[in-house]
Amino acid sequence: MEANWNKTAAASHDALLKDYNAKQAWQKNNAIDFYSTRLAYLKEVMANPAPHLEISWCTRFNAFVPKNNPFNYALPGTKTPNVTYATDNEGTYFWP
Repeated sequence: MEANWNKTAAASHDALLKDYNAKQAWQKNNAIDFYSTRLAYLKEVMANPAPHLEISWCTRFNAFVPKNNPFNYALPGTKTPNVTYATDNEGTYFWP
């Protein structure tokens, strides 16, 4: 990964820019904040060497699940599994 750090960041930047440029004017107006922020971030990534550790995040629908309703994130009528996910309540390991 370290050897391809800049190349990968540049490819991500170029693909995102291509995606933005392919949009219609009204779509660009609605999405400019996302694209401009992301493109600026990727330029910063390209300007720096590969970090020792890159911290990122993603939304976790099941990081904190109520014990009395473990599938509270499932839509009504959705078939739920017989057991909960192994990752349910992982958020409590870091933030009780």
